[in-house]
Amino acid sequence: VKRKISDGGVYAVNFIGSTDGSESLFTKSVVKTFSLTFPNYYMFTFGPDTKSTQNVVLIGVNGPLPLSEAEFVKKISAGTNPFLAQRLFPILNLNTDEGIVLTDDFAPVERLMGPIVQDYFPKDLALMKSVF
Repeated sequence: VKRKISDGGVYAVNFIGSTDGSESLFTKSVVKTFSLTFPNYYMFTFGPDTKSTQNVVLIGVNGPLPLSEAEFVKKISAGTNPFLAQRLFPILNLNTDEGIVLTDDFAPVERLMGPIVQDYFPKDLALMKSVF
């Protein structure tokens, strides 16, 4: 992908994960793998807290970051969608040391997603049962 985008171009990845706790290994693995190719990236999370299963969006920049995280937050806070400023996750808050580099030869996604699926879907099913 990186070879296909121009200098300064961006690549975005959206996945479900958690950034903290026992369910965060998948996120830490995706971020660790992503950062090998895109060492300069922003991360957005769309959940109520770090332990919640949520949408995580990584935006890799093909080149240096145009703005620091603080400058980026300031700029998007002043824009038409300040909601995104609240969703920027400080990448220093995610320790990827325990993450696994995912490759074509080794990508145990099902095992890494197990805790997330076990937590996330029962909550959704309980909500659906209460509605119907």
